[in-house]
Amino acid sequence: MAFYVEGSNLIIDACSEKCILKKFEKLRRKFKLEFAGASKTCTKGIRIDNSFIVQKEAESWDGNHHDFGVTVKREEVVKSNAVLSKIRYLNHCNLLKIKDICQCCVELEYIDGYILNTKKGSWIMGERAYEKDYLDICSPHQFINLTRKILDVIILLHQNGICHTDVMDHNIMIRKSDNVPVLIDLIGAMPHREELEKLDKRVFLEHVVADACNRLNISISDKIKMLIDNHGNYDLILLNDYLKELEDSLDG
Repeated sequence: MAFYVEGSNLIIDACSEKCILKKFEKLRRKFKLEFAGASKTCTKGIRIDNSFIVQKEAESWDGNHHDFGVTVKREEVVKSNAVLSKIRYLNHCNLLKIKDICQCCVELEYIDGYILNTKKGSWIMGERAYEKDYLDICSPHQFINLTRKILDVIILLHQNGICHTDVMDHNIMIRKSDNVPVLIDLIGAMPHREELEKLDKRVFLEHVVADACNRLNISISDKIKMLIDNHGNYDLILLNDYLKELEDSLDG
C-alpha cells in the first residue's frame, strides 16, 4: 500500500527512494482525499496543491463478463510503466497530464471540473453518483463540439500505439474554469491491438455519443447509426466528419 489515511493523518509508505510520494512528505498535512474513480482496489486519490496522486492499479476484465466480450489483462502493463511512460510525453490539451510515475503511484494534474455523465449507480460512481454533471448544463452544440475534441485524443493515442480501453462518459471531465474537456482514467491504457482499437471506437460511440445524444434529445444521423451497427469497424476520421455535419445542423 502506497498511502492510507488514519483519522486526519496521511500515512505514506514509499515504494523506494525514488517514490513520487517522498516529495509530498512535508506537505502531507495539506492533503485532501477525493474520489478517483470506480475500482475494486482503489477508489480514492489524494490532492496536494495542483497534483492528484493515485495508486498505480487498474482492474483487468474477463471477456466472458465484459459487455463487449473483450478480455483485458492489465497487471504486467501497469507494472512495467511502458504505456504510462508513453502517455506522459504526449502533449494534448484534452488529455490528462501525467506528471510523474513510480512503482506504486501516479501523479496526475488535478482537474476541478464536472464529470460528463454521473447519472449512474454508486457501484460505478461512488459518492459522485447522480450529482450535477456537464450534461445537466451544456447545450447540444457544446456537447458535439466536446465529442470531437475527445475523438481527436483517441486518434492521437491510437497513432502512438495506445488504446484507452474505457472511453466511457464518466471518464471525461470538463474543467469549470474554461470548459475544456479532458480524457481521464489512463492507468489502465494498453498497447495497441486491433481488438482494443475496436473496443475504444464502440465504447466511445455507444456510451459517449449515442447515450448523451439521447439524453440531450439530439437526433443522430443515419450515417452515425450505421457506424454504431458496424461495431467498431469504422474510421475515426469518418466519425469526425459525421459529427461535424451534426454540429453544423445544430447551428442551422
